[in-house]
Amino acid sequence: MLPDIKTMAILLAFVMFIGGMILIYLRSRSGNAPWVNHAFGIVLLIPAVMAMALTGVISRDIVAVLLGGLAGYVFGRSSRD
Repeated sequence: MLPDIKTMAILLAFVMFIGGMILIYLRSRSGNAPWVNHAFGIVLLIPAVMAMALTGVISRDIVAVLLGGLAGYVFGRSSRD
């Protein structure tokens, strides 16, 4: 029996989180990396929002606001950061 789509989506979110953490760890070992806290937050937030949206914990409107805020944060950062 195949698992349902919500279970698969949560597993995908978990894999995204673990993969992101591994990439952040490998990239941060190369030296001083002030971006690690920002990357950790993004890697943690996207799978969490995905999982909550697919399980019905939060509504579509809230998902749009959270992802829009995250996109604004990522693309709106100045080059001085």
